[in-house]
Amino acid sequence: MSLGPHIACVLASGFSARFGATNKLCAPFRGQPLIASALKTLSACGFDAVYAVVPADDEVLQDHVTAAGVELIRNAEPHIGQSASLRLAAQKAIDLQAQSLLITLGDMPLITPDHIMALRREGLDRDAAMSRAGDYIGPPVLVTRHVISALLETSGDQGAKAALRALSNVAYVSAPAEQFIDIDTPQTLERFQC
Repeated sequence: MSLGPHIACVLASGFSARFGATNKLCAPFRGQPLIASALKTLSACGFDAVYAVVPADDEVLQDHVTAAGVELIRNAEPHIGQSASLRLAAQKAIDLQAQSLLITLGDMPLITPDHIMALRREGLDRDAAMSRAGDYIGPPVLVTRHVISALLETSGDQGAKAALRALSNVAYVSAPAEQFIDIDTPQTLERFQC
């Protein structure tokens, strides 16, 4: 029996409500669309496949994702919240019989390949591996085959953290807090442009 793939997914179908009328993931960040950082990081980490969950009606964002060589998962219900994206990513992993699924957010451009690789190393013999910096515990997160289905139970705008809270065999991978900055406002985008 062959082992399934190790896949990664960027969640990119939020509403950017605090950013204004523009989809923040398409905003210029260090000479490229904001989402390009997360896509490039995952593409550099040796996953068997990289996906991005994007709104089904956002053709500009879809073009940025496909230009990076990343496969699309179209979210027809982004208004439901992050849980809709998580469920789509989990279903893709289940359909592929994936050994692991790494989830990150499209608005976290400072995550490094080294951190992603550490999550992969630490998480593969566990139920999951989560990122940590001080009080922060959250994405990126890696879940392994036997707990991917837990992501199907998420609801509303809750992330994987709630679904993974009951797990006891979890690795926590530390990194500097700046890596976990998410770009939610034009001011935050400007602050981290350099």
